[in-house]
Amino acid sequence: MFRINWKIKALLYKIIFAFRLKKTLFFIQKNITRRATVKINEINFYWKHHLKYLQSFNSLSVLEFGAGKSLEQNIYLSYKFDNKLSQTVIDISNMLDIELFNDANTQISNVLKTKVKPQVKSINEIKKFYNIEYLSPYTIEKISKEDFNFDACISSTTIEHLPINELQKTFTFLKKIIKKNGIISSLIDYSDHYSHTDKKIGPLNFLQYSNDVWKKYNT
Repeated sequence: MFRINWKIKALLYKIIFAFRLKKTLFFIQKNITRRATVKINEINFYWKHHLKYLQSFNSLSVLEFGAGKSLEQNIYLSYKFDNKLSQTVIDISNMLDIELFNDANTQISNVLKTKVKPQVKSINEIKKFYNIEYLSPYTIEKISKEDFNFDACISSTTIEHLPINELQKTFTFLKKIIKKNGIISSLIDYSDHYSHTDKKIGPLNFLQYSNDVWKKYNT
């Protein structure tokens, strides 16, 4: 795995976001650091967590925000629900990579030991073959103003990225678009995300800094 000092990484992220270089960042992650590659040897525990509660509450339509580049979680749910689950996934910026989607599809079908679903070439084919509608750039605020209604909302390792004020707004909007007796299923990664690529610091590294000091490093 690619290693980098966390303070250097924080500085690089600030430069990337200041000059709106997200596409450059993704190119680096995919082709240089390989952080954006797909490697699925087993089913992630939080995919199973979402599946358990979606099935328990007989959810037929679900919203996910912060879906990421490969939509691997959504592909898994598509297999487990045999395409009977209508999934709407949104991101604030278009991160979807068709190549990574197809890689994830192949690997998930292998792990599940089931017939692989068709490879896709477009967002429309993802909707056609997987019952997954990808919307980006899109926000929960925007979707709450439109004619959408869902049985459930899921998110994985996304909520921890939202400031408190944005988190409060997000749940206010969700209350409008989740049906009565619907559910929200979220997995939150409380670890210092810089520790994922700098093993010299621990997962609670950020707790030693005051809020004011941490603002220098938090992108």
